[in-house]
Amino acid sequence: MLIREVMTTPAVTVMTQSSTATALWLMRTEQVGSIPVVDDRGALIGIIDETDLVQDEALVADRVLASAGRVAGTTPSRRVGDAMTHHVVTVSPDDQIDVAVDLMQSMMLEQLPVVENDHVVGTVGRGDMTRLLPSPSRFCQFEASCGTARGVDAVRNHH
Repeated sequence: MLIREVMTTPAVTVMTQSSTATALWLMRTEQVGSIPVVDDRGALIGIIDETDLVQDEALVADRVLASAGRVAGTTPSRRVGDAMTHHVVTVSPDDQIDVAVDLMQSMMLEQLPVVENDHVVGTVGRGDMTRLLPSPSRFCQFEASCGTARGVDAVRNHH
């Protein structure tokens, strides 16, 4: 199966001049741990992830103030271009899914930008891969028919 068959499109991206606060908001809104960074032509130039944001002292200070009930947004946030990682591991939409799985496992990544002709056309992540798994109800029915779900029933009956 090809990555293009499971990838999420369109990709959520940010530009280098976006604030790290904007990147954080997008990550929370879109429920992703990283966002590809593109130039004004849409070409991939980096990636910003949760680790980059945690290392942004101004952003962290602003969030600490907000959680303490003080006015948030008073501490200037850095720009994405100053906080992003420049080396980006990518896949092509025409790569096999195994390529993405191997990269995510070996590099401990949750998501990869999908790039075609230097432009981000989507992302592929662990969530996309879980759609390939059998539906939980069918899997549980299979386990029950094989007798392998007894341990689960025993735990449930214990409580």
